[in-house]
Amino acid sequence: PAELARRLDTVLAATQRAIRQVPREQLGMKAPGRDRTVRQLGFHVFRLSAAFVDTREEGHLHEHVFEEQAPSLG
Repeated sequence: PAELARRLDTVLAATQRAIRQVPREQLGMKAPGRDRTVRQLGFHVFRLSAAFVDTREEGHLHEHVFEEQAPSLG
């Protein structure tokens, strides 16, 4: 578990660095052949990471996390 936590921290830090480099007005951009925006991809990485931590604590994975959408930028 400690090694997996370290790896997860590495993935989350890399995702955070990558998303911060994308200008806000470009967060709605989709990669060719993909149906997910850059913003949604970033949300997805962080949300699934939290879901897997929750799964370890609760003993089951809530399937709805795979379909969740990023909140509005408001």
